[in-house]
Amino acid sequence: MKFGLSTKRATGKFPDVLPSPLKLNLGCGLDIRADYLNLDMYSDNPEVIYCDVRKLPLPDNSVDLILANDVLDIFSHREIDNVLNEWNRVLKLDGEIQIRVPNLKSQIRLYMNNEWDADVASYMLYGGQTNPMDYKACAFDSKSLSAKL
Repeated sequence: MKFGLSTKRATGKFPDVLPSPLKLNLGCGLDIRADYLNLDMYSDNPEVIYCDVRKLPLPDNSVDLILANDVLDIFSHREIDNVLNEWNRVLKLDGEIQIRVPNLKSQIRLYMNNEWDADVASYMLYGGQTNPMDYKACAFDSKSLSAKL
């Protein structure tokens, strides 16, 4: 893999004993973080745990922190509520969730101000398309994401 995300299925496995505190890096891509369980479906890194983050194989109220950078927008708008409910299911009552998604208003502004050409805008709006989970399926702004949460 020279550019973009992996096309290989991730091979890592969940540990027999979950760490404490339990921190998840959902759809980690190339952003591998120490002290997190780095979860993705595609990765060349053997430490990345194969997992479809729409259905986490973890007990209710077991996770201290969820990091979800640039992953929520790969799911259909029809799936978003179920995905967020699943993440909430595993999150402890005093747990924390950090979600980063592209801001549609900013993306449109960058394109309209000629800071992005159509190629860059297409990549940012529709994903890198290197594997089946590297396509963008929905867009957010702060108001729409807040409403979902």
